[in-house]
Amino acid sequence: MNSKIYLLTPAHDPNFPSIYHSMRHAFNLLSLFCLLFSQPAQASVDRLTALGGLSQAILDDSNGFIFPATISEWPRFEVELFDDWAGVAYPISAQHTFGLFFNRKTSDLDDFTAYIQQNGSDLFRAMSPSPWFDLAYGYAPNNKFAIGASTSFAYDRSAIASRQASASSTNFHLGMRIGSRPTLDIGLGILLRRMQDHPLEGTTFKQSDGTGLALDIRYRWPLSAKVTWLPYLGISRDAYALYPDERTQTSLRLGSGLQLQPARGVLVIAAVDGLYERAEQSQNTQSSTRQSKLQLPTWILGGEAQVGAILFRAGVRQENWLFEQELLLSDQQVKIQSFTTTFTTTLGLGIEFSNLLLDGLLERDFLRDGPHFIGGSRHGGGILSHLSLTYRFNPSSK
Repeated sequence: MNSKIYLLTPAHDPNFPSIYHSMRHAFNLLSLFCLLFSQPAQASVDRLTALGGLSQAILDDSNGFIFPATISEWPRFEVELFDDWAGVAYPISAQHTFGLFFNRKTSDLDDFTAYIQQNGSDLFRAMSPSPWFDLAYGYAPNNKFAIGASTSFAYDRSAIASRQASASSTNFHLGMRIGSRPTLDIGLGILLRRMQDHPLEGTTFKQSDGTGLALDIRYRWPLSAKVTWLPYLGISRDAYALYPDERTQTSLRLGSGLQLQPARGVLVIAAVDGLYERAEQSQNTQSSTRQSKLQLPTWILGGEAQVGAILFRAGVRQENWLFEQELLLSDQQVKIQSFTTTFTTTLGLGIEFSNLLLDGLLERDFLRDGPHFIGGSRHGGGILSHLSLTYRFNPSSK
């Protein structure tokens, strides 16, 4: 059935009542349109952020970046408008899924960039490796077994006359999904870092080591038709530095999440997450630095409720961190300790147009200051602080 909607404006109809009535009319049309084309959905990085920001503790699109074998569960086209990255996970057939993402940043790339900008020559410190692409592939012969693989690459290079500097980061991930209710997810990552600093003629510094490993395991255990328990474990080791310096970083993550559906259109997420990180860096044979962070632990509680085509989300996150730094010099040892806690709340809003989903995070300053039509807000203004657009090829009921 074909239909047309004509929206009159004051320029076309001199009897148009007022700007207020036109805005109300447009909102009513939008609400009606959303109600006609609503379907259940699981989507976007912004949804994950609003529900606590922990991918291991929720069944969500973001799982494919940690567990490559789950990419076939979330076929989609996704655009993160404020983060300037986009990509697609396209189902080529019932068994094969291909993924391609551009400019997507990761936390390990942020750490790599932070090291570069604090070491080496001025030319080397000026670099910031840019994420180029993510490639992914998933094969699911049946609903009880799937395998997947992905790779991502980031690169930067600078040169002035004979001076040169370059850095690259390559991540290879292999994944496996075993079983169907309960389900075991496994992800294995190989990290390759390459650096080169050529500050003077005849002098070149390259990376020491430059290889890392990561292992993530998660178990999806359905305790009932409405409750799923998600215990998980993550271990990683990363090593890179400009020679002759040496640097290693190890981490251990252990936690558990619960995903509950107490009523139709309502989802509750509860999780407890523990993390230990340790980094050691030696600048020469006589001095070294050791840093450790212990999360004791992080508590997460999030909820999502759907009313027609509108989804309301809220999440709270309580973090407790113990920091320790130890400086080892030739003749003395200095130890520094500190403890800090952070409590954050996040509000999210989602709108569905059939398979097309619009997700965002509400701007706190808008709730406090209201709209600023002319002068703008000194706090940033706007309704949403983050925005993403997702098209789901095959909406999941998980």
